[in-house]
Amino acid sequence: MHNPDGFRRKMEAKYDQIMQSIAEALLMTCTEAVNRARALDTYKDQTNNLRSSLGFVIYHNGRLLFRDFQAGGTGTGGGGEVSFTTGEGKEVTFLAKAKGDSSGQRGLFQGEALADKVAQKYTSGFIAVIVAGMNYALFVEAKGYDVLTGSTLAVGEDLKRNLDIINTQFGTSFGAFGQGIEL
Repeated sequence: MHNPDGFRRKMEAKYDQIMQSIAEALLMTCTEAVNRARALDTYKDQTNNLRSSLGFVIYHNGRLLFRDFQAGGTGTGGGGEVSFTTGEGKEVTFLAKAKGDSSGQRGLFQGEALADKVAQKYTSGFIAVIVAGMNYALFVEAKGYDVLTGSTLAVGEDLKRNLDIINTQFGTSFGAFGQGIEL
């Protein structure tokens, strides 16, 4: 005679194992990408806010599973030369003073807030969000400095590799389907 409760418990345990495996693969993938970005030395982060705004969140069915943001950097908080081109094509350069401290706390908070805002738009399934949360991150990248973009180019391959590791470890057989990976 079959025990339906025993079968259900085994299926639920396998489901939980698979969900944990997916979460671990996403965690490894996001950690690798963010660590690459944090290690970059392509720009001077005077206030430490930009580098501190680098991080990620992972949610499952609207519930936060992992968050990784770290305040830090080597900036001294002093200003620096700012230059840009106006919409009319005029080159503008000036010296700017930085306000506040150089702890990077502002960047950390802005990075967390942006990642949470994006992730909370998705309430079912897994969502992993990697951000450079300061509003000027794109400006820095547009000037030719790699803040985050280069570090995320291999995320699809990293996820596939990490899922393969998890598959081997747990005897599962799922992969990165290429769906939902937005850069």
